[in-house]
Amino acid sequence: MNNSIRSVSVSKYLISAASILFLIIFLNYANSLFSPFQYDDHPVFVNNPQVKNNTFFQLSDIRYRHFFYSTFALNYYWNGLNPFGYHLFNLLLHFLTTILVFLISFITIEKGLLWSRKNALRIAFSTSLLFALNPVHTETVSYISGRSSGLAAFFYFSSLLLFIAGSIKHSKTLFTTPALLLLSLAAWIMAIGSKEISITLPAIIILYEFCFMRTGKWVNLRFRIIYYYLPLPLFAAVFLMKYSPQSLSFIKLWLTKIDFIYALIQLKVITYAPKIHFLPINLSFDYDFSNSFYQSKLSFAFAFFILVFFCVKKIFHQKSAILSFSFLWYLITISPTNSILPRAELFNERNLYLPSFGLSFFFAVLIYYLLISNRKQTVRFLYIIGLLIILALNSALLIKRNNVYKTEISLWEDTLKKSHGNIRALGILGDAYLAKGDKEKALKTFNQLIAIYPYNYHAHNTLGKIYAEAGYLERAKNEFKSAISSKPDQPEAYINLGSYYASKGLFFEAKIEYEKAQKTTIETINPVFYLNKSKIDIELNQLDDAEREIKKYLKLSPYSTDARFLLGEIYSRMGKLELAVEEYRKLTGDKFNKARAHSSIAHIYILQQKFDEAIRELNKAKSINPALKVFFKKNKKRY
Repeated sequence: MNNSIRSVSVSKYLISAASILFLIIFLNYANSLFSPFQYDDHPVFVNNPQVKNNTFFQLSDIRYRHFFYSTFALNYYWNGLNPFGYHLFNLLLHFLTTILVFLISFITIEKGLLWSRKNALRIAFSTSLLFALNPVHTETVSYISGRSSGLAAFFYFSSLLLFIAGSIKHSKTLFTTPALLLLSLAAWIMAIGSKEISITLPAIIILYEFCFMRTGKWVNLRFRIIYYYLPLPLFAAVFLMKYSPQSLSFIKLWLTKIDFIYALIQLKVITYAPKIHFLPINLSFDYDFSNSFYQSKLSFAFAFFILVFFCVKKIFHQKSAILSFSFLWYLITISPTNSILPRAELFNERNLYLPSFGLSFFFAVLIYYLLISNRKQTVRFLYIIGLLIILALNSALLIKRNNVYKTEISLWEDTLKKSHGNIRALGILGDAYLAKGDKEKALKTFNQLIAIYPYNYHAHNTLGKIYAEAGYLERAKNEFKSAISSKPDQPEAYINLGSYYASKGLFFEAKIEYEKAQKTTIETINPVFYLNKSKIDIELNQLDDAEREIKKYLKLSPYSTDARFLLGEIYSRMGKLELAVEEYRKLTGDKFNKARAHSSIAHIYILQQKFDEAIRELNKAKSINPALKVFFKKNKKRY
């Protein structure tokens, strides 16, 4: 009876806690629900045909990060490319992960440390609040592509919770334990299929085993050996070799890139990350650890990290299992992204999402331990007020941080404030200004980028296009030439320089530049390239070349009316009048184009002195487009 009452009270507490957490999370992230797609969102799912054609719904062919991409396929299936649905999914995922954090914290305190249920519930709620409201998680929740870290963490925590639940003594141990432990392994596979950082889970399971499974609340170790530790390598092998060979190839590639010297560089990050967890200010979307802003604070972060470790170890004495677990959790879970594997980016805030649980759990236990160990009500009251202040400040910083994601411009302007001279931020911000039509700011930004990095291809090429549109053709020419010098294997600058020459009537020079572009990676060239090159060949009266180029274009754009007209004109100039008529008769579409086609055919018949046929074609054109009556009257005497 008592167990039943206690179970009901826990259920009620959990429902109340979940309701409060959902309300808090929703209110704090509501201002990010209508933010647009940002940065990697476009290649990851907006412009990814595999997401749109239901490829990831096929479980018979598990691909790289299959379950991560499957969620985008679901989003696209439900509401197309409306950002609201994608943001809402991330928010709900963060809420569910927070609930898992609550349950893991609660069971660990009650079963692993044998603290009272009341204390366990309070610590679990504090941990989940600290986790839910930490502004460092905005990149995981508000940045849609940050979902990889959020989804992996959800399955990671699910697997850990199932392992813990399966290891607790139940009245039906022989049935419950195998089912839960095997489900834990399945959840781990889902986590790996979301993001590879989840490969650390077995190490965390062993850590949990040593730190907390020493009381009489757990089933015998042999059950976990039989139903978890022995099947574990089999599950991993089957998944990697049979269902996801692509993931296996990625792992083999990573093993060849291991660099222990690189780990020394990562010490900056490993000591800096706890600082922004506990003091989440000056967060950035793109960190630059060569910047003096971050370097000046690394010594402080490292000193803080060491000081807290030794002070708390002294405070906890016999209860150092929590300290060991929390800090080792942080180091183990951050190791896949910040250790011996070189990455293009030294640090992303989303990679702190999973590791931050250890820091949040440690801080919640520390605060509560100080509360219950001090009998003075005034001190307890001050600690409670302090915790509330911390949560209120986190909430304010979280909402403010979400505002940064409202536009692409605001995101990268904020990044530049934190990392002056960040080359990537300058380039993306310049493009964002240009997309909004603010050419003045775009010019200023790209010139700033060139001042820092004179050989930036994108900046020179984009400046050339801006100058060309503004009529400063000589400046445009110089920028295109600078772009070519910085990256001679890129076709766009050659094409732009060729277009400049064509605008000046220098068609021979224009053709040379187009041919240089054609010798580069032709796959990256826009099909319009062939159309424009054909026009240049016509101007040079190189009609065979013009015919060849326009046919290449028509293979890629078979319904282009402009290309059909151009091919008809080429045939007319070559004297292939029957072929020209054939091309004009292929024209379909609106009335204007049909009228143009009949008029062009009439012109050919006039050249052939087939005046009756010409009159019929002109009458057809006139009936379709009455504006051609003027043309008919001017040429009537000829008929």
